Amino acid sequence: MNIYSYFQRVERNIQGVPSKHTGLYNETINQTKLANLSKTSSYEIISWASDLLQDDNNEFTGFKEEMKKRVNEKKEHFWFREFLDFPLYLFIYITCLNVLYDMIGNGFQSSMVLITPGFLIQIIGVYVSIKLLLLFLIKQPDRSTLVFWLGLAFLFFIYMISNYALRAFDMVIFTMPLWLWLIVQIVLLVGSYYYIKKEDLI
Repeated sequence: MNIYSYFQRVERNIQGVPSKHTGLYNETINQTKLANLSKTSSYEIISWASDLLQDDNNEFTGFKEEMKKRVNEKKEHFWFREFLDFPLYLFIYITCLNVLYDMIGNGFQSSMVLITPGFLIQIIGVYVSIKLLLLFLIKQPDRSTLVFWLGLAFLFFIYMISNYALRAFDMVIFTMPLWLWLIVQIVLLVGSYYYIKKEDLI
């Protein structure tokens, strides 16, 4: 599930269901997000679930199996779509909050981006922790349990370790001019945005 799928809200335009079947309805929504479906595909499946779950007297045995079958039929380019949010993360968190922020703090004494093992570990570690956080928020809707808070603490630990690595492993592998770094990030971001719009993901 990428961040675009997580914030997809096609269900806002679909009729709700009786409270008895809210769990099945919400699970349908979550499965469309986890599968990185397009808005059109998500709308079709959630609408189907909404229409079916209006019957308050039906237990809907086998609903989950049928729902997952429909989701899998619509699933395409899953792993490619899974990482479509990477350029957005790279630009906002790494470029704006880390690279540019540090350079501004140092008065732009250097206009070179230093590529170190710690920098690469931070990029991967923080990205993984964000992906796990999104997955965790979908899988753990009850946020009043100890499991939820322990899970958050563990993800925060991964995040902190990733940031620690930036300072601990600071041997420079190579450098890149800031202007070139920004061009690469912007090209990736714009390219991913147009693909996402083309595929009806936002």
